[in-house]
Amino acid sequence: MKRGKSKTVGYILALFFGGLGAHLFYYGKYLRGILYLAFSWTGIPILLGWIDMFFIHKWHQQYLESQEISSESLQENPLQSITSRVEKTEPKKVESEKSVLLQTGYRNIFPLVLV
Repeated sequence: MKRGKSKTVGYILALFFGGLGAHLFYYGKYLRGILYLAFSWTGIPILLGWIDMFFIHKWHQQYLESQEISSESLQENPLQSITSRVEKTEPKKVESEKSVLLQTGYRNIFPLVLV
């Protein structure tokens, strides 16, 4: 049996539980899901859930592409996927307090700062 998300489940969730945002939680769109759930008492999310049925195909394709990319990167080099998430930044050059004061025009306020 294949693993992953089913497009059919996404359609069923949108049709019957679209007003609660269940299909959005299923596809990882948590913020919109919370908004649908919060405003479910108005009835508007029910209509939006039915409209979202037109977008489930696109969301499912995006999910499959993200799964494909992550599985390819794990097959090539398992450590690379971990290390690519860690940003390698060079330490920033810290300017001295004196040069910052001079650049910002505080020369007259602090007369004791030697130029």
